[in-house]
Amino acid sequence: MTGKERFEILLEEIRGDVKLVLEGHGVLDKRIDSVKQDLGEKMESVKSEILISVDKEIEKAEKSLKQEINQVYTFLSHDVKEVGDKLDAHAQLPAHA
Repeated sequence: MTGKERFEILLEEIRGDVKLVLEGHGVLDKRIDSVKQDLGEKMESVKSEILISVDKEIEKAEKSLKQEINQVYTFLSHDVKEVGDKLDAHAQLPAHA
């Protein structure tokens, strides 16, 4: 076997190896794209779950605050009416007539 023939055989082997490497890169590119897409979908799902959870907590807080505001309003309305009644009664006293 001549040097040229050996070189040609070696060159063919190198071409085969390069082809395998390129095919491997193609497979890896597809896998990376797939993982990237899956990760994006999972992130959107988690984002949606978080937003739903936050919305529920906001609704609970809003309901609780409305209840407290109504209780305070009722309490103060009662007190204001009571003070008004006392003031009306006091205004009816002979000293103010």
